[in-house]
Amino acid sequence: MLYASSFSKVLAPGIRVAWAVGAPDLIRAMVLLRQGEDLCTPTATQAVVAEYCRRGHLERHLTRIVDHYRNKRDTMQRELVATLPAGRVRWHEPEGGFFFWLTLPGQDSDELFQAAVDRGVAFLPGNAFYPAREEQVGEIEGGGQHARLCFTFADEAQIAEGCRRLAAALT
Repeated sequence: MLYASSFSKVLAPGIRVAWAVGAPDLIRAMVLLRQGEDLCTPTATQAVVAEYCRRGHLERHLTRIVDHYRNKRDTMQRELVATLPAGRVRWHEPEGGFFFWLTLPGQDSDELFQAAVDRGVAFLPGNAFYPAREEQVGEIEGGGQHARLCFTFADEAQIAEGCRRLAAALT
């Protein structure tokens, strides 16, 4: 079993410090692989994160941001239910993270992306998260029927408007 996470989502996107908990032999193998990729994460960044945590700031910060992002997630869930065509789009309310992962049966998310951008809203098409599989000619491949929606940057009114615009792009 392995659990890995990063401070980049809970502190700041520029903080590229991660951590992992797992069996010692697995952690050692990960360290060796990492050393082959680069020399190390910047020591100053690691020291800043360590001191932030040592002073107890992380716990207080997490209490605030969990409620903040939960409200945004709940707003997007409510707006997706209210605006997207029933039966044409599926998703599960996320239990963690910053994204809704939509399934769009029979819909090419790249085409939907362009229609959405034309209406002033954007998302990440699912193909960005799948390796290309050229042998599936004629089908919507890999992530082509998926879309990733982020709810972190927009306020609640923007989330609602974005969902309405996405619904318009789907029709």
